[in-house]
Amino acid sequence: MGSVSVTVQQLLQNFDMFSVGAYLGPDWTPDQIVECEKKAKTFFEQVGLLPTQNDEVFCNRCTFPPTERPRCYAVRQNSRIGFLWKCPSCSQRVSPLKNTWFDKCKLDYRKMLKMLTGWIIGMSVTTTISQAKVSSESAVQWYSFVRQAISVVAMHDFEMIGGKGDVVEIDESHIFKRKYNVGRVLRSEQHWAFGGISRLTRKRCVVLKCKFMRRLIRFYVFIYVQFQICATRK
Repeated sequence: MGSVSVTVQQLLQNFDMFSVGAYLGPDWTPDQIVECEKKAKTFFEQVGLLPTQNDEVFCNRCTFPPTERPRCYAVRQNSRIGFLWKCPSCSQRVSPLKNTWFDKCKLDYRKMLKMLTGWIIGMSVTTTISQAKVSSESAVQWYSFVRQAISVVAMHDFEMIGGKGDVVEIDESHIFKRKYNVGRVLRSEQHWAFGGISRLTRKRCVVLKCKFMRRLIRFYVFIYVQFQICATRK
């Protein structure tokens, strides 16, 4: 059976395990594994997760003002990515993978791509282990790392949703935990999750671990109403 050729753009349009397998191709022989690694590396470079030699990187060790820091250039090295960043002023060499998605990660690119695909499409850890051919410890640690990265991004990149001519649907959820579903619910174990979604832009917002849900809803509704009044007056 012939293999199906899939580009990175086609993979992003239909991102699932079957499309990832068609994009990477077979990995039975050593030559096929090398080709799969190149394709997975190309994918991570095009989506911006893996740095390239064309990126602009400035030295953070030199004592120059931020606007006058020298630009580092790529030096060929027998490293995993194939090059290192070197400062022309202080001659410091830094790995391009430092403080990135792949820092201190020893797995193959193709396995990381499959595990990332499994997390995105909601596959269980057991299924991801069989698909990516990794150990259970690697899969559990990878899932935990992705959750932490997503939570940091979600808590950092705040953006107001809604506006004139838009409708925001809001809802809340009460999260609590009881051992064996027996006993009373402790107040310390109760958490509220408040979320909203814009009908126009489909953007979402989530507020977690909020114990004063009524006050929060009143506050957000008040701010939104005041914003609408000001927009109408203008």
